[in-house]
Amino acid sequence: MKSLEKALIILSLLSLVLPSWGQKKSGEWKRWLREVSPIMSEVERSIFNELPTEEDRRRFVDFFWKARDPKPETPQNEYKIEYYQRVAYAEKRLGGIDSDRGRIYALLGEPMEKHSYSGYEKVVDCELWIYHTEDRANLPPFVYLIFFRRNNTGDYRLYYPGVNSAVDLLSPGYKESLNARTLSMSSYNMLRQSFPQLAEASLSVIPGEKSSPLSPGTGSSGIIIANIFSLPDREVEKTYLKNFSSLTGNVEVTLTTKSIDGYGFISLTQNQGLTFLNYAILPEVIHTKKNAANKNEAEISLMLIIEDFSGNIIYQKERNFTLEVDDNRKKLFIDSRRLAFKDFAPIIEGDYRIRITFLNKTSEEVFVHEQKIKVNPQGPFLLFGHKLVELQSEKFIPFRQEKYKILPEPRLIFTQQDTLRGVLKSSQQPVLRLVNVDDENDFIPLTDVNKDPTGLFLFTLPLSQVKPDYYFFSVRIGNQEVYRTVITITAAEVQKTIDLESSDPQEARYNYFFILAQEYLNAGLLAKSITYFEKLPPQLRNEVSLPLMAKAYYLKKDYARVLEILESPRVPKTYSTLALLANSCLQLNQLEKAVIYLEQLRQYGDSVAINQTLAATFLSLGNQEKAKIYYERARKLRETSKEKKEKPSWKRKTPSKLL
Repeated sequence: MKSLEKALIILSLLSLVLPSWGQKKSGEWKRWLREVSPIMSEVERSIFNELPTEEDRRRFVDFFWKARDPKPETPQNEYKIEYYQRVAYAEKRLGGIDSDRGRIYALLGEPMEKHSYSGYEKVVDCELWIYHTEDRANLPPFVYLIFFRRNNTGDYRLYYPGVNSAVDLLSPGYKESLNARTLSMSSYNMLRQSFPQLAEASLSVIPGEKSSPLSPGTGSSGIIIANIFSLPDREVEKTYLKNFSSLTGNVEVTLTTKSIDGYGFISLTQNQGLTFLNYAILPEVIHTKKNAANKNEAEISLMLIIEDFSGNIIYQKERNFTLEVDDNRKKLFIDSRRLAFKDFAPIIEGDYRIRITFLNKTSEEVFVHEQKIKVNPQGPFLLFGHKLVELQSEKFIPFRQEKYKILPEPRLIFTQQDTLRGVLKSSQQPVLRLVNVDDENDFIPLTDVNKDPTGLFLFTLPLSQVKPDYYFFSVRIGNQEVYRTVITITAAEVQKTIDLESSDPQEARYNYFFILAQEYLNAGLLAKSITYFEKLPPQLRNEVSLPLMAKAYYLKKDYARVLEILESPRVPKTYSTLALLANSCLQLNQLEKAVIYLEQLRQYGDSVAINQTLAATFLSLGNQEKAKIYYERARKLRETSKEKKEKPSWKRKTPSKLL
């Protein structure tokens, strides 16, 4: 569960836990920790909690603010002054820095633009904050953040696309007037007609990102919000901590009491020439509530994140669905802790950290499974469990190795009534053994290993003669052990899991090409990314795939191909596509066309950089009059920015338009 902190930030279940100093902790330090909680990294908090003396704590505070001083040469710490102005405003106007609005305000400052939707008949009280975050680590140029009062009760809460939907923004009275079967789409359509910008923000925190109203947030929203909350961990130089590190050793911090236990199981397979990551999640508990039909209901979200060891997101996938069962099935599946969720995704070669998050949105409980894996297209690929099935269909399903499917045991608990079965793809004959965890010389070889006509190794081991104990399941190929994990053999009866799994038709192969193209793009492997983009059939070259394809060509410096792709009428002219078009035109010295795209880009945000680029472009075209206008505009924006930094945050005037 070491990755739980990050996942909980994504899922908005973060709760502040104050340090464990007991009665020794003074009110002064409690107050200071609360004040800086939005901008304090977990490493800093961990170290501060372990400091033994008042002198150490005061010295730490001094270093803490110096590390954030933007102008060390000046007598004042401008950031500290600005930050406490933000805190004062949050405490007075936003419900305090412990509230969602207050925390974001303290962390990011005043938004570039703020829209209030309070007092409307059709929507709950909510606010849309628009931030210009171009210079912040791992954030897009602009970000939408919605805060809303659910059913017009309680405090304003941060809206998470995917976890929340347009339905949550409708007032209770208006929501009842809509058809329950089409509620998600009807809610979005109403927002789009009455409040188009709010509707767009309900789908994604990134302006212009395409997402379905029926499944919002399947893009980058969760990651972007996580990146916002983790800014203190990434933006502040922490070399000063070496002055205190000798006091702490390794400190782990738990941020929430809403986590639940569970089991996670991950395997790699190959099918039809593609490599897949397969996973099963078995939460220990699933709390439900009664719905209008007297069924037991829970809103479930499953999120898969694949990242490399540098923290780059290679792929993410999110599934949101309603689990609904009657009382008998609840007792049989849920209360008996047998319900497992299975899914899969194509994956490229490399070394990755896999994080799978199970979120019960009904009870706000979360389980996270994290595991490191190495993906080698040459294998070997191992599947094992309590049942092997030979498939007739060609559809894609979890835990499928070519024509075989394995029913895995996420708990890795087998009974003596079971037969251990599996399939292994390997270029050499494997050696499989059960090794007693207490004695490496006490092992049981698996001798029933046969090679099928396709070259796959099938193996079985009846467990009736295996004494109950803990064993390493070991696989050796040649002189190398390629797999080892602990399994349990028990004499007790253990009920098998009931599986809820996704599947795709054979035609989904082309969708997998698109996913693989994105993964290679995110990994920086541009040639392979372009190869898969070019495999996409015409029907999949659309407003979602074409901008990403253009990005790959742009990074490859094929600017002519970028223009060819993005100038298609099928491609919406969003901020990101306009930026690619403008920069490609500049690289190709197509200056007349570049200014057209730059001026369209300026409508998303009247920034110093865009005005300076426009001025330089017009100057190159010999239009000194236009160049002067944009240089002057850039100068005024620069001066305004300086004035804002000198003003208290709450005295700034909110712009009326997003230019």
